[in-house]
Amino acid sequence: MRLAKGAVATKENRQRIIDMMKVLFRNYGQQIQFNVVDDKVYKDAMKNPEKYKDLMVRVSGYSALFTALAPDCQMDVINRIELDI
Repeated sequence: MRLAKGAVATKENRQRIIDMMKVLFRNYGQQIQFNVVDDKVYKDAMKNPEKYKDLMVRVSGYSALFTALAPDCQMDVINRIELDI
């Protein structure tokens, strides 16, 4: 799940995320991964991959280094909807 920075900026917003996770796992959710990275970082990583060697993202059931992905896959990550609470 891609979160906007504002989604984790306040105690109230963090509690909303915790509540959401509790509902997920009560309803047999197995796992969740959060990314709190804005588009500017991803786009800079495309231009300057040497600065972002450890930037991990979730891609269709597996985690990968963003800079190791093909450009079209990188754009798929960037184009994901960002949840802002």
